Amino acid sequence: MTGTENLSNFRCSKPEFDEYLRVQALYDQNEHMGQTIIFIHEQQIVGYVVLAMAHMPSAERTMLKIDSHGSVPVLLVSHLATHKQYERRNIGRNMLLWSINYAKEISHSIGCRAVLVKSHPDVVEFYQKNGFVHASTETSSPNTLYFDIKQK
Repeated sequence: MTGTENLSNFRCSKPEFDEYLRVQALYDQNEHMGQTIIFIHEQQIVGYVVLAMAHMPSAERTMLKIDSHGSVPVLLVSHLATHKQYERRNIGRNMLLWSINYAKEISHSIGCRAVLVKSHPDVVEFYQKNGFVHASTETSSPNTLYFDIKQK
């Protein structure tokens, strides 16, 4: 996100994601809290994803059988939204796959073991269909899912 994009026409199925893009995304990016990647097709924003670094709590890494004595770095997908006009065209899936591939790339230079998403309940199945698994513990949300980038 450069700050020069015309965001006024972007509408997705979650109004809070529209508002985030217009009001908060650039601020968060300038404060190094998350990087907004905008996907454009034929000069129209078709979707966006916000990425940030996070870590996996020890209880969740135990459930996922990740052996580590320290913090496990993960790439957080904090927002993933597709424009309403482009839903059901695999845009969301392609943005998610792009995010997973990005996590694999950065894992070689800065360390990143998994991709984390704290999903809305209505899209948990979308993430599961794309290889994400629950890592629910007593302290985590039932909508917390991970994709282990070391899997094939």
